[in-house]
Amino acid sequence: MIEIRQDNPLPTLDPAWLAQMRQAVLSGNEAAMWQVVRQAPSEEAAMQAVADTMPRLAYQHRNQVILSELFMAPVLIPAGSDAVFTDHSVWMSASQCLEEACQSWFLPTRANVKLYKGLRPYDWLGTWKPSVLREHLNVAAPGQGIKASRFLTEFIELPPHAPRLGFLFIVANSSKGWLTLPSNWDERDSRFRTVIASALQVNSRDGAPVVYPPERVQFAVSDGICKWLEALNLCAPIKGWSVEIQASTPDLVRVNLQLDDEKVPATQFTVRKHQVGTYGLSDILGALGAFAPMIDKPMDAVLRTAHVTLPLT
Repeated sequence: MIEIRQDNPLPTLDPAWLAQMRQAVLSGNEAAMWQVVRQAPSEEAAMQAVADTMPRLAYQHRNQVILSELFMAPVLIPAGSDAVFTDHSVWMSASQCLEEACQSWFLPTRANVKLYKGLRPYDWLGTWKPSVLREHLNVAAPGQGIKASRFLTEFIELPPHAPRLGFLFIVANSSKGWLTLPSNWDERDSRFRTVIASALQVNSRDGAPVVYPPERVQFAVSDGICKWLEALNLCAPIKGWSVEIQASTPDLVRVNLQLDDEKVPATQFTVRKHQVGTYGLSDILGALGAFAPMIDKPMDAVLRTAHVTLPLT
Protein backbone atom coordinates (compact mmCIF):
# COMPACT_ATOMS: atom_id res chain seq x y z
CA MET A 1 0.00 0.00 0.00
CA ILE A 2 1.37 3.41 -0.99
CA GLU A 3 0.99 5.86 1.88
CA ILE A 4 3.31 8.66 0.80
CA ARG A 5 1.83 12.14 1.29
CA GLN A 6 2.79 15.52 -0.14
CA ASP A 7 4.44 16.51 3.15
CA ASN A 8 6.64 13.39 3.10
CA PRO A 9 9.22 14.13 0.36
CA LEU A 10 10.36 11.38 -1.99
CA PRO A 11 14.05 10.58 -2.41
CA THR A 12 16.03 12.83 -4.77
CA LEU A 13 16.87 11.12 -8.07
CA ASP A 14 20.24 11.27 -9.80
CA PRO A 15 20.33 13.88 -12.65
CA ALA A 16 21.81 11.28 -15.01
CA TRP A 17 18.83 8.98 -14.33
CA LEU A 18 16.39 11.85 -14.88
CA ALA A 19 18.01 12.68 -18.22
CA GLN A 20 17.76 9.02 -19.28
CA MET A 21 14.10 8.86 -18.28
CA ARG A 22 13.23 12.11 -20.08
CA GLN A 23 14.92 10.85 -23.24
CA ALA A 24 12.88 7.65 -23.09
CA VAL A 25 9.67 9.68 -22.69
CA LEU A 26 10.62 11.98 -25.57
CA SER A 27 11.42 9.05 -27.87
CA GLY A 28 8.04 7.41 -27.19
CA ASN A 29 9.76 4.13 -26.34
CA GLU A 30 7.55 2.90 -23.50
CA ALA A 31 9.48 -0.36 -23.01
CA ALA A 32 12.69 1.64 -22.51
CA MET A 33 10.90 4.05 -20.17
CA TRP A 34 9.63 1.27 -17.89
CA GLN A 35 13.07 -0.34 -17.92
CA VAL A 36 14.58 2.96 -16.74
CA VAL A 37 11.90 3.23 -14.03
CA ARG A 38 12.74 -0.24 -12.73
CA GLN A 39 16.41 0.74 -12.50
CA ALA A 40 15.67 3.69 -10.19
CA PRO A 41 16.61 3.31 -6.50
CA SER A 42 13.03 4.32 -5.57
CA GLU A 43 10.10 3.29 -7.77
CA GLU A 44 7.81 5.79 -5.98
CA ALA A 45 10.20 8.66 -6.78
CA ALA A 46 10.62 7.37 -10.33
CA MET A 47 6.86 7.25 -10.99
CA GLN A 48 6.47 10.78 -9.62
CA ALA A 49 9.23 11.95 -11.98
CA VAL A 50 7.46 10.27 -14.92
CA ALA A 51 4.18 12.02 -14.01
CA ASP A 52 6.02 15.36 -13.80
CA THR A 53 7.59 14.84 -17.24
CA MET A 54 4.84 13.14 -19.26
CA PRO A 55 2.57 16.18 -19.94
CA ARG A 56 5.41 18.47 -21.10
CA LEU A 57 7.08 18.88 -24.47
CA ALA A 58 9.74 21.33 -25.71
CA TYR A 59 10.32 21.92 -29.42
CA GLN A 60 11.84 24.56 -31.69
CA HIS A 61 9.68 26.62 -34.05
CA ARG A 62 10.80 29.67 -36.05
CA ASN A 63 14.00 30.02 -34.06
CA GLN A 64 12.15 29.91 -30.76
CA VAL A 65 11.96 27.18 -28.15
CA ILE A 66 8.28 26.48 -27.46
CA LEU A 67 7.30 24.90 -24.16
CA SER A 68 4.07 22.96 -24.52
CA GLU A 69 2.15 21.60 -21.52
CA LEU A 70 -1.08 19.65 -21.23
CA PHE A 71 -3.71 20.77 -18.73
CA MET A 72 -7.04 19.19 -17.81
CA ALA A 73 -10.26 20.44 -16.23
CA PRO A 74 -12.30 17.77 -14.38
CA VAL A 75 -16.05 17.72 -15.02
CA LEU A 76 -18.61 15.68 -13.05
CA ILE A 77 -21.50 14.83 -15.38
CA PRO A 78 -24.87 14.19 -13.68
CA ALA A 79 -26.75 10.94 -14.34
CA GLY A 80 -28.78 11.08 -17.53
CA SER A 81 -26.41 13.50 -19.27
CA ASP A 82 -24.11 11.01 -21.00
CA ALA A 83 -24.92 12.68 -24.33
CA VAL A 84 -22.25 15.24 -23.50
CA PHE A 85 -19.72 12.44 -24.11
CA THR A 86 -21.35 10.82 -27.14
CA ASP A 87 -23.40 13.44 -29.02
CA HIS A 88 -21.17 15.58 -31.22
CA SER A 89 -23.91 18.19 -31.62
CA VAL A 90 -23.87 18.88 -27.86
CA TRP A 91 -20.19 19.74 -28.05
CA MET A 92 -20.55 21.83 -31.21
CA SER A 93 -23.33 23.95 -29.72
CA ALA A 94 -21.14 24.64 -26.69
CA SER A 95 -17.73 24.89 -28.36
CA GLN A 96 -17.56 28.69 -28.78
CA CYS A 97 -18.39 29.31 -25.09
CA LEU A 98 -15.91 26.63 -24.03
CA GLU A 99 -13.08 28.05 -26.12
CA GLU A 100 -13.71 31.61 -24.93
CA ALA A 101 -13.80 30.46 -21.28
CA CYS A 102 -10.48 28.62 -21.68
CA GLN A 103 -8.83 31.55 -23.46
CA SER A 104 -10.03 33.91 -20.73
CA TRP A 105 -8.82 31.67 -17.92
CA PHE A 106 -5.31 31.37 -19.38
CA LEU A 107 -5.12 35.03 -20.49
CA PRO A 108 -2.83 36.22 -17.62
CA THR A 109 -0.25 33.55 -18.55
CA ARG A 110 0.01 34.93 -22.13
CA ALA A 111 0.10 31.37 -23.41
CA ASN A 112 -1.23 30.23 -26.78
CA VAL A 113 -4.08 27.88 -25.83
CA LYS A 114 -5.64 24.98 -27.73
CA LEU A 115 -8.84 23.29 -26.46
CA TYR A 116 -9.39 19.80 -27.86
CA LYS A 117 -12.79 18.89 -29.19
CA GLY A 118 -14.89 16.65 -26.98
CA LEU A 119 -15.07 15.75 -23.32
CA ARG A 120 -12.87 12.72 -22.59
CA PRO A 121 -14.54 10.28 -20.14
CA TYR A 122 -12.36 8.83 -17.43
CA ASP A 123 -13.31 5.41 -18.80
CA TRP A 124 -10.84 6.26 -21.58
CA LEU A 125 -8.10 7.85 -19.49
CA GLY A 126 -7.77 4.89 -17.17
CA THR A 127 -6.88 2.62 -20.09
CA TRP A 128 -4.50 5.00 -21.85
CA LYS A 129 -0.87 4.09 -22.14
CA PRO A 130 1.60 7.01 -21.98
CA SER A 131 1.69 7.20 -25.79
CA VAL A 132 -1.92 8.44 -25.98
CA LEU A 133 -1.24 11.27 -23.55
CA ARG A 134 1.88 12.23 -25.50
CA GLU A 135 -0.06 12.21 -28.76
CA HIS A 136 -2.17 15.08 -27.43
CA LEU A 137 1.02 17.10 -26.95
CA ASN A 138 2.73 16.06 -30.17
CA VAL A 139 -0.25 16.91 -32.36
CA ALA A 140 -0.33 20.47 -30.97
CA ALA A 141 3.08 21.18 -32.49
CA PRO A 142 3.11 22.89 -35.94
CA GLY A 143 3.07 20.75 -39.06
CA GLN A 144 1.63 17.58 -37.56
CA GLY A 145 -1.39 17.34 -39.88
CA ILE A 146 -4.53 15.33 -39.18
CA LYS A 147 -4.05 12.78 -36.41
CA ALA A 148 -6.17 10.21 -34.62
CA SER A 149 -5.54 7.82 -31.75
CA ARG A 150 -6.96 4.30 -31.51
CA PHE A 151 -7.09 2.43 -28.21
CA LEU A 152 -8.97 -0.28 -26.32
CA THR A 153 -11.02 1.19 -23.51
CA GLU A 154 -13.08 -0.18 -20.63
CA PHE A 155 -16.55 0.98 -19.57
CA ILE A 156 -16.91 1.78 -15.86
CA GLU A 157 -20.18 0.19 -14.73
CA LEU A 158 -22.14 2.56 -12.48
CA PRO A 159 -25.65 2.77 -11.02
CA PRO A 160 -28.05 4.66 -13.32
CA HIS A 161 -28.25 7.56 -10.87
CA ALA A 162 -24.46 7.93 -10.45
CA PRO A 163 -22.40 10.78 -11.93
CA ARG A 164 -19.63 10.22 -14.46
CA LEU A 165 -16.22 11.83 -14.63
CA GLY A 166 -14.85 13.56 -17.71
CA PHE A 167 -12.04 15.96 -18.59
CA LEU A 168 -11.51 18.92 -20.87
CA PHE A 169 -8.10 18.76 -22.54
CA ILE A 170 -6.14 21.97 -23.06
CA VAL A 171 -2.61 22.50 -24.37
CA ALA A 172 -0.85 25.75 -23.46
CA ASN A 173 2.20 26.82 -25.48
CA SER A 174 4.67 29.47 -24.35
CA SER A 175 8.09 30.76 -25.37
CA LYS A 176 8.55 32.50 -21.99
CA GLY A 177 9.12 29.42 -19.81
CA TRP A 178 6.87 26.86 -18.19
CA LEU A 179 3.62 28.42 -17.01
CA THR A 180 3.30 29.59 -13.42
CA LEU A 181 -0.30 29.44 -12.22
CA PRO A 182 -1.31 31.84 -9.45
CA SER A 183 -2.41 30.14 -6.25
CA ASN A 184 -5.52 32.30 -5.89
CA TRP A 185 -7.72 32.82 -8.94
CA ASP A 186 -11.09 32.72 -7.16
CA GLU A 187 -12.98 35.12 -9.44
CA ARG A 188 -11.47 33.69 -12.62
CA ASP A 189 -12.09 30.10 -11.46
CA SER A 190 -15.69 30.90 -10.57
CA ARG A 191 -16.40 32.39 -14.00
CA PHE A 192 -14.75 29.44 -15.75
CA ARG A 193 -16.77 26.93 -13.75
CA THR A 194 -20.07 28.75 -14.33
CA VAL A 195 -19.61 29.23 -18.08
CA ILE A 196 -18.42 25.66 -18.74
CA ALA A 197 -21.19 24.12 -16.60
CA SER A 198 -23.87 26.13 -18.38
CA ALA A 199 -22.47 25.33 -21.83
CA LEU A 200 -22.28 21.57 -21.16
CA GLN A 201 -25.68 21.22 -19.49
CA VAL A 202 -27.64 18.75 -21.61
CA ASN A 203 -31.02 19.43 -20.01
CA SER A 204 -32.38 21.26 -16.98
CA ARG A 205 -34.04 18.12 -15.61
CA ASP A 206 -30.73 16.43 -14.75
CA GLY A 207 -28.95 19.53 -13.50
CA ALA A 208 -25.70 21.14 -14.59
CA PRO A 209 -22.28 19.47 -14.54
CA VAL A 210 -19.90 20.30 -11.71
CA VAL A 211 -16.79 21.85 -13.26
CA TYR A 212 -13.35 22.40 -11.75
CA PRO A 213 -10.66 24.78 -13.06
CA PRO A 214 -7.80 23.60 -15.30
CA GLU A 215 -4.82 22.07 -13.55
CA ARG A 216 -1.65 20.22 -14.39
CA VAL A 217 -2.43 16.65 -15.41
CA GLN A 218 -1.43 14.79 -12.25
CA PHE A 219 -3.41 17.14 -10.00
CA ALA A 220 -6.44 17.32 -12.30
CA VAL A 221 -6.72 13.54 -12.66
CA SER A 222 -6.22 12.68 -8.98
CA ASP A 223 -8.44 15.53 -7.76
CA GLY A 224 -11.09 14.64 -10.35
CA ILE A 225 -11.14 11.00 -9.23
CA CYS A 226 -11.39 12.01 -5.56
CA LYS A 227 -14.30 14.41 -6.30
CA TRP A 228 -16.04 11.73 -8.38
CA LEU A 229 -15.62 9.11 -5.65
CA GLU A 230 -17.09 11.55 -3.13
CA ALA A 231 -20.13 12.13 -5.39
CA LEU A 232 -20.48 8.39 -6.07
CA ASN A 233 -20.38 7.64 -2.35
CA LEU A 234 -23.31 10.00 -1.77
CA CYS A 235 -25.62 8.24 -4.24
CA ALA A 236 -24.31 4.65 -3.96
CA PRO A 237 -22.31 4.32 -0.73
CA ILE A 238 -18.94 2.59 -1.06
CA LYS A 239 -19.00 -0.39 1.33
CA GLY A 240 -15.47 -1.61 0.66
CA TRP A 241 -12.61 -1.41 -1.80
CA SER A 242 -9.45 -3.18 -2.88
CA VAL A 243 -6.53 -2.53 -5.21
CA GLU A 244 -4.68 -4.81 -7.59
CA ILE A 245 -1.11 -3.90 -8.55
CA GLN A 246 -0.20 -5.32 -11.96
CA ALA A 247 3.13 -7.18 -11.96
CA SER A 248 3.59 -6.71 -15.72
CA THR A 249 3.90 -2.92 -15.50
CA PRO A 250 4.64 -0.39 -12.76
CA ASP A 251 2.01 1.89 -14.31
CA LEU A 252 -1.34 0.19 -13.76
CA VAL A 253 -3.41 -0.03 -10.58
CA ARG A 254 -6.90 -1.54 -10.69
CA VAL A 255 -9.36 -0.33 -8.06
CA ASN A 256 -12.36 -2.50 -7.12
CA LEU A 257 -15.37 -0.97 -5.37
CA GLN A 258 -18.16 -2.68 -3.47
CA LEU A 259 -21.27 -0.49 -3.70
CA ASP A 260 -24.48 -0.38 -1.71
CA ASP A 261 -26.60 -0.72 -4.85
CA GLU A 262 -28.76 -3.62 -6.04
CA LYS A 263 -28.21 -3.06 -9.77
CA VAL A 264 -24.45 -2.49 -9.62
CA PRO A 265 -23.10 -4.06 -6.40
CA ALA A 266 -19.49 -3.93 -7.62
CA THR A 267 -17.47 -1.98 -10.13
CA GLN A 268 -13.86 -1.29 -11.01
CA PHE A 269 -11.70 1.36 -12.62
CA THR A 270 -8.04 1.75 -13.49
CA VAL A 271 -5.55 4.34 -12.29
CA ARG A 272 -2.43 5.05 -14.33
CA LYS A 273 0.56 6.16 -12.29
CA HIS A 274 2.10 8.02 -15.24
CA GLN A 275 -0.96 10.30 -15.03
CA VAL A 276 -1.34 10.81 -11.26
CA GLY A 277 2.15 10.16 -9.91
CA THR A 278 2.94 8.69 -6.51
CA TYR A 279 1.38 11.57 -4.61
CA GLY A 280 -1.82 11.44 -6.65
CA LEU A 281 -2.23 7.70 -6.11
CA SER A 282 -1.73 8.24 -2.39
CA ASP A 283 -4.47 10.90 -2.41
CA ILE A 284 -6.90 8.58 -4.22
CA LEU A 285 -6.30 5.69 -1.84
CA GLY A 286 -6.55 8.08 1.10
CA ALA A 287 -9.96 9.26 -0.15
CA LEU A 288 -11.16 5.66 -0.48
CA GLY A 289 -9.96 4.92 3.04
CA ALA A 290 -12.09 7.78 4.33
CA PHE A 291 -15.23 6.27 2.77
CA ALA A 292 -14.94 2.56 3.58
CA PRO A 293 -12.56 -0.16 4.80
CA MET A 294 -10.17 -1.94 2.50
CA ILE A 295 -11.23 -5.56 1.91
CA ASP A 296 -9.41 -8.64 0.66
CA LYS A 297 -12.22 -10.69 -0.86
CA PRO A 298 -12.48 -10.64 -4.68
CA MET A 299 -15.36 -8.75 -6.30
CA ASP A 300 -17.23 -9.98 -9.34
CA ALA A 301 -17.44 -6.71 -11.27
CA VAL A 302 -18.61 -6.58 -14.88
CA LEU A 303 -15.96 -5.44 -17.37
CA ARG A 304 -16.92 -4.30 -20.86
CA THR A 305 -14.37 -3.16 -23.43
CA ALA A 306 -14.53 -1.36 -26.76
CA HIS A 307 -12.17 -0.01 -29.39
CA VAL A 308 -12.24 3.78 -29.75
CA THR A 309 -10.81 5.98 -32.50
CA LEU A 310 -10.32 9.53 -31.22
CA PRO A 311 -9.60 12.35 -33.70
CA LEU A 312 -7.00 14.63 -32.13
CA THR A 313 -7.34 17.56 -34.55
